[in-house]
Amino acid sequence: EMSNGAILDLTNAPEKYKGLMSWEKLISESQERNVLVIKPENLEKVMEICRHYGVSATKMANFTDDGYYHVKDHDQTVVYLPMDFRNQGLPQMEIKSHWIPPEVYEPELPILQDLTQTALDLLGRPNIQSFDWVSTRYDYEVRGGSFLKPLAGPGKGKNNAIAYRPVLTEKEIVIESSGSNPWQGDIDSYHQGINGVVDAIGRTIAAGGSMDQLTFNGNLTCPKPENDEYIAAQVMRLLKGASDAELAFGTPRISGKDSTSLEREVLNTETNEIETVKAKPELMMSSLCVIPDESTITSTDFKLARDLIYLVGDTRDELGGSEYYLMKGETGANVPKSDSDELKPRYQTVVDAVKSGVVHSAQYLEKGGLWAGLANSAIGGRLGAEIDLTPISNGLERADKILFSQTTGRFLVTVHPENKKYFEKQMEGIYTEQIGVVNETNNVDVTYMGKQTIKTEVDNMKFMNQGEIKH
Repeated sequence: EMSNGAILDLTNAPEKYKGLMSWEKLISESQERNVLVIKPENLEKVMEICRHYGVSATKMANFTDDGYYHVKDHDQTVVYLPMDFRNQGLPQMEIKSHWIPPEVYEPELPILQDLTQTALDLLGRPNIQSFDWVSTRYDYEVRGGSFLKPLAGPGKGKNNAIAYRPVLTEKEIVIESSGSNPWQGDIDSYHQGINGVVDAIGRTIAAGGSMDQLTFNGNLTCPKPENDEYIAAQVMRLLKGASDAELAFGTPRISGKDSTSLEREVLNTETNEIETVKAKPELMMSSLCVIPDESTITSTDFKLARDLIYLVGDTRDELGGSEYYLMKGETGANVPKSDSDELKPRYQTVVDAVKSGVVHSAQYLEKGGLWAGLANSAIGGRLGAEIDLTPISNGLERADKILFSQTTGRFLVTVHPENKKYFEKQMEGIYTEQIGVVNETNNVDVTYMGKQTIKTEVDNMKFMNQGEIKH
């Protein structure tokens, strides 16, 4: 399109798998590849840079102005198409979409005074479990430049993000994180899209990042939208939600990948009939943030006994699509709703608090809510905690909703007692409540309205957090 023609030679195309046919080389979607357009006089300079960093680079094509897209492989012509046909030869696909809000409801679950077993069971769910065996099996050191690894603390909790120095001779640090919750799309995929962005930013900030140099990749997967008007509408609302959030936070999407055919026909062995199995529409928002140096990097694990535990951000009755409801076989109706005007000043205040150095640990709260975050910090630090939910009830009047709500934009942070006044002064105007204290015991005790709600040991939590999926 830039020059009205090109000639591409596949003869020396690097092959991930030997023996690929010409058409396979041309349309393969193998990842981690990039195309560079280079002036002829700069070719050798670019190739030298690639050799220096050990990056494979192959000259493949030249632009022409003859009006044709010409592809060869070992001197045989594979494609020879007029550029007009290549760019405009096929009509634009039209997909019909029709959104009908699903009929959803809030379940009436029994009120339990003792939530210990429920809380432990939640830690083992696949979306919450640690998967530490995966993280320790594979290389995560990034040429020795890692500053924040997948696992946190001596007890190997999970970190909000990873952070590393991509160029070892430079100071800049890259923080990578993500956000996604496809079950929220069963209620409203618009809020699912917004929340994926909000969660990824929150996790990045908890790890020591900011919104200044933060960008996104959007990775969409869904069943074939051309076959289902409702799925097409879900996808449109999902993308619109993410786009609105990116614009609101000033965090652009610079790339992405789509897989729009996640459905398969399978044989139902009970009925002996062919059924179509479809995945849920999902948009994995992968974030990348560049920070000046490692001075703000913060992990999730509790650091010191006597540290004060704070909840930043209020908790609402927003358990729709939550892990707690899913564990109970329910979906719910109250999907978390994120307000960028409310969250932006909160996020910036947390950024400033972390930069000041008073925050010992920071955990962004998402899947599993406050309880999952508290458990992860305790597991990582091998330290216990005493928690009182009463100050943060906000009219919820149920301990399970306070513990397991997945309201977005919340953080669990710890601060040394000597910095209590300074931290609380920093957080003025932002919902911040002290809810507990870290201790040296192996116990986590949670109370609500003066009554014990959870009493367990960190060792039990870690055991349950190994989860349902094992290697």
